[in-house]
Amino acid sequence: MLKIYKNSVVDPRLRSLPDIRKGSLVLCTNPDKDEIRKLGKMFSISEDDLEQYLDELETPRLDVENDVVIIVIRLPDIEGEKSYTQTLVILSSSDYSALITSGSIDIFRDIENNKIPIITTQRSKLVIQILLEVVRRFSAAVVQINKTVQEEKRNFQRIDKELIFTLVNTEEILNEFIPALTANINLIKKLLQGQYIPLYQQDKNLIDDLLIDSQQALDICITNLKTIRNLRDGYTTIITLRLNQIMKLLTYVTVTLTIPLIVANIYGMNILLPLADSPHAFTILVSLMFLLMIITVGLIIWYRKKI
Repeated sequence: MLKIYKNSVVDPRLRSLPDIRKGSLVLCTNPDKDEIRKLGKMFSISEDDLEQYLDELETPRLDVENDVVIIVIRLPDIEGEKSYTQTLVILSSSDYSALITSGSIDIFRDIENNKIPIITTQRSKLVIQILLEVVRRFSAAVVQINKTVQEEKRNFQRIDKELIFTLVNTEEILNEFIPALTANINLIKKLLQGQYIPLYQQDKNLIDDLLIDSQQALDICITNLKTIRNLRDGYTTIITLRLNQIMKLLTYVTVTLTIPLIVANIYGMNILLPLADSPHAFTILVSLMFLLMIITVGLIIWYRKKI
């Protein structure tokens, strides 16, 4: 779906347009062949290149083609089914700009509802504002993940299947966030050089803030990933200890029950045995078995205290 909007400093209200005009912004979600062809003509970019930029596994990068700045960046998407990040392509020319994604991203809805303050006629500030929103969303996602990890740390003694699944899922998210944030940081550093879009001092200060916030989010991701791995190792150790305790208990029970089984098997044989003709044979044998079992349990307790 392709939509065109425009506003300005004089008229900040975002208005929908029927066709492309100078200073307008194109929002395109999951473009089809016709829309890719239109975008290619608007920005003088080949359709094959656009499709490559929109690949869901494309890494963040910064290119210039026919005086059009092409920014490929990753957005967080914790609820995603195939991936926990999505590709966002920013096209910025001297006449107009475009935001393109092959998925459904709520950042477009926020722009349309004026929740993200943008001025489509200001090229540099528009790009920086979109990047600020990307970093803000990463930071919010990382804070949410950090809360989950800290909650699992507090429940360290509670080990169940749901907790293990939560940790594994969180680790997968972090494993996608870390390379995405690293690549985003490198892209923002290249943008700070001012060779791709003109930057004023105020713009450079905003990009510096972008770098700081992105680095903080990356550091939190790395710390949480280490914490999850430590928790997983701790859980493995606890589960191993519990399994050893269960195996010991079963061994003690087996040894204790072996004694009456041996006596019962001996007296189950069809041969002459002591007490075979005694009317008190059953009572004597049962008492003997219980005595031997008590002695065995006592020996086990003594052995455990000794070691």
